[in-house]
Amino acid sequence: MDWLTTNEVSEKTGLTRDTLKTYLSNKSMPQPDHYFQRTPVWKEETINEWITTRQKTKPVPSKEGSDF
Repeated sequence: MDWLTTNEVSEKTGLTRDTLKTYLSNKSMPQPDHYFQRTPVWKEETINEWITTRQKTKPVPSKEGSDF
């Protein structure tokens, strides 16, 4: 089983560690699946599902008023 650390989740999502900590504290992301000593880790499938869910609910920016 592949476990992802906070650093690896950060790399995979493009979010900073600070953003991930904020998301964790306000429950905007899944709680860790496990801890190795005090290090939180997630199953890769947990993070992949969360990424998919975030993409579906993320608002699409409006092109109104743009020069494109």
